[in-house]
Amino acid sequence: CMTRDCVDIASSIARSLDESVDPCQDFYEFACGGWESRNLLPSGESRWSGFNALQQSNQAIIKIMLEKNISSSHSEAEKKAKLFYESCINLDAINKQGAEPLLQMINNVGGWPVLGNWNVSEFNFNETIRRFFPYSIYPFLSIGVETDSKHSNSNFVNVISLTYNKMIFFQNLLRCSSCLTGNINIGTSFLISFSLFIYFPKMSLGMSMLEVLELEKQMAIISLPVEQMRNQEKNYHPDGAERFAGQNNGITNCYIVDITPAIDWLNLVPELFSKLANESVGMDEPVITFSIEYMKKISAIIHNTPKRILGNYFGWRFVRAFVGAMGQPFLDAENVFHKVQYGSNMVSARWRSCLGTVDSILGLAVGRLFVQKKFAKTSKSSAEEMVREIKASFQANLPKIPWMDPVTRKKASEKCSAVEDLIGFDDKMLNTTDVDDKYSEVAHRAGYFEHHVSALKYLTERGYKLLRKPVKRKEWTVTPPTVNAYYSPTKNIIVFPAGILQPPFYSSGYPKSINYGGIGIVVGHELTHGFDDQGRQYDLHGNLKKWWKKETLAKFKEKADCMAKQYSRFDFDGAQVNGNLTLGENIADNGGVRLAYNAYQVWKQTNGSSEMLLPSLNYTHNQLFFISFAQLWCSLTTPQALKHQVKVDVHSPPKPRVIGSLSNFAEFSKAFNCPSGSPMNPVEKCKVW
Repeated sequence: CMTRDCVDIASSIARSLDESVDPCQDFYEFACGGWESRNLLPSGESRWSGFNALQQSNQAIIKIMLEKNISSSHSEAEKKAKLFYESCINLDAINKQGAEPLLQMINNVGGWPVLGNWNVSEFNFNETIRRFFPYSIYPFLSIGVETDSKHSNSNFVNVISLTYNKMIFFQNLLRCSSCLTGNINIGTSFLISFSLFIYFPKMSLGMSMLEVLELEKQMAIISLPVEQMRNQEKNYHPDGAERFAGQNNGITNCYIVDITPAIDWLNLVPELFSKLANESVGMDEPVITFSIEYMKKISAIIHNTPKRILGNYFGWRFVRAFVGAMGQPFLDAENVFHKVQYGSNMVSARWRSCLGTVDSILGLAVGRLFVQKKFAKTSKSSAEEMVREIKASFQANLPKIPWMDPVTRKKASEKCSAVEDLIGFDDKMLNTTDVDDKYSEVAHRAGYFEHHVSALKYLTERGYKLLRKPVKRKEWTVTPPTVNAYYSPTKNIIVFPAGILQPPFYSSGYPKSINYGGIGIVVGHELTHGFDDQGRQYDLHGNLKKWWKKETLAKFKEKADCMAKQYSRFDFDGAQVNGNLTLGENIADNGGVRLAYNAYQVWKQTNGSSEMLLPSLNYTHNQLFFISFAQLWCSLTTPQALKHQVKVDVHSPPKPRVIGSLSNFAEFSKAFNCPSGSPMNPVEKCKVW
């Protein structure tokens, strides 16, 4: 094949390979060794891969569109996006404002002890919480609106705590002997830096900020680990759903009121929804929490902590929430902290961070600009075809799974058939009126800080207003330029935004082996999420429901446990994978490879013709399928970022993702003639789907 696309992809593959490495010994190094030797970590990046490169390419397109002069052809939402971006990019104006806007806001929410504008006799814990929530700042717990896992067409009031990620973060931070600055570690130094930049007195800051970190550490320690949060069936109602949503157990006498007396639930929840969403929340409103143990213990921490420390913690969290809207001194302080945590500076280009902020708030307007410029309509139809083929591959595989009983197998088939897909972008963005209406409440402000505050309030209020609205099962939660994909268990949908439907994941000019090894595996990965350790807990309607036969579920858990133990043995560059934390993603990786490969084999049989080889590459298309998959994960990372990832990320690092998935797949070993017992063809393999 000598088309331009074939020549380009062949050249890219060849440059990334390290053919001095035996693919049966270490397929990641074989597939990516050349890529690693030809790439450097860009400034401001702690990790770098094809994902990052494509994301930056997408951002560059939007940058050009946002920096064009506003004209009559632009919609109101697009004008708002441009003005927001312009206010963010003008760092000189932000620096001139200094800390004054933030100081005024701190005064308005009750002051901060280290500032000296705080009176202990006037401090009220619950009143301070009320003042913080409109800005989406949740110091001790958050109260929001989520889709009800057991009634997926309805929303409910949800109360959640800190996460395991923060526990790891703060425990490591306080132990960080290599980060010491005098007698104060980098975390304390970070807090002090922010304090000094808004002209707070230096006296006693060290002790005050150390107390703040110690308080957050206490809260993090009592939080439920992420691994345990994956068990939705257990955590939805650990002591009976009627305690939270029963007819006679509303807010007035429900369990949450009894176990967390430090929080003024009877007034806080109704007032929040009245002020922020103009919704009436009565005393019988169902309230659900997934954090019972945390809720039981947090009151004691609040009651036993001196008011001054509580006040300092509130103040710190408030300041921290607005760092991104502040000037260069604040950004420099955050960069010091970022460098210790991730081993690199923060993103150096101001326009990139600004674009990300605008995209998160005015996503449809920004996405509209991207789609108009970049997205090929043929990509959507090709992705839809790929989804159909991958679903067919899953269905064809079900009868071959010996550990499933007929009843559970039938329900799994029904769930697969019910999976819907969203591809490319939300069609609503093509309607100017719809987009303008969606962002009608986003007001333009003169300065970026004011713009930022207004946007925070808009996002917070929009979230609370969902309580009485029907669940939009096909609503997008990512914007078109996003280089990612996801599965929603409560909606039973898989989503592939326009940003990922491009090379290296997909091109209409690539051989099918490359596309199946790229976007095909992404589709298979997301579909398998519906049947991983967490997704399998939801039925075809997206409801948390026990639909598995007991014996089959026990066998599933046995298969999953094999994979959890297998990945926990992976230790690359001193970073050991947590197989329990990453179990869902590992199941999805393994399933995705199998589904896409089997779908590719069906395509070859159906079309009855072999694909032409790629120039200069002496590899079969079955081999190219696996090479294509592995090269999606070619990456560079700092040692700090790698060690951080294995502690907090539900995804395994790139190398274990490749090694684990392919070493478990017999068809890979056949393609590369790997002898039994070699590293890439172990005798004992783990397989769930």
